[in-house]
Amino acid sequence: MNIKSSYKKLFPAPVALLVFALLASFIFYSPIQRISMKLISKSLQGGKSITTQADVYYRIAGGLLVTHITSPVEYLVITNDKGEFKMYDIKKNTISQMQAADFSSENSFVHDFLNGNTNDMGLKSIGFQLKSTKVENDMVITNWIPPLDLASKMSRVEVVHENYSPIYMAFYGKKEKLLSKIFYYNYQKIGDLNIPSIITEFQYLSNSDSTITKKIYSDYKINEQVDEKWLNYKIPDNAKIIK
Repeated sequence: MNIKSSYKKLFPAPVALLVFALLASFIFYSPIQRISMKLISKSLQGGKSITTQADVYYRIAGGLLVTHITSPVEYLVITNDKGEFKMYDIKKNTISQMQAADFSSENSFVHDFLNGNTNDMGLKSIGFQLKSTKVENDMVITNWIPPLDLASKMSRVEVVHENYSPIYMAFYGKKEKLLSKIFYYNYQKIGDLNIPSIITEFQYLSNSDSTITKKIYSDYKINEQVDEKWLNYKIPDNAKIIK
């Protein structure tokens, strides 16, 4: 589940943090065909803070997910439900591209939010099995066991819902070591959807090193309101391929 280190090797730190930040999940099914939002991602690690700004676009057909990163560097990140991943440096006219399941837009919160995966936060689709369910202080707490290919990295995932909306997730490794936790809050109504406008994530990289990322979403637009410029953008044929 933790692919942050892979992004750090491939891309500049602000870009890696933002791309990883997009790989979370929530919400309810609706007849939305496309959606856009503004994102401010603030990350703190080792006393250093990075703030990244972007516009995010998603089209449900083909699972096209486009992220136009505008600050502190400008990049265009494009992926789809097949895991075809492209990162385009607009100023330098260079492109990095690859294909892998980890890069699929189906791993993004946008996909889960539009496809009704909030009950299990998308865990069932990647092989997790429900172990237990309990109700505590009007909150529904479920625990999920990972598939064999992830069992060496984690022992379970805890998901907490309140009023049918996810408010917390926690990932545990061996010996109940906490790997990461995510909080969803400041919900707002967008069309028929109940959507958190703030997501805060804690990644525990080691006993002495952690990363805190706060993602603030705003200016949601749906269907006809969405400017499709970046969804329809074609990377120039003469872009230099970076290997």
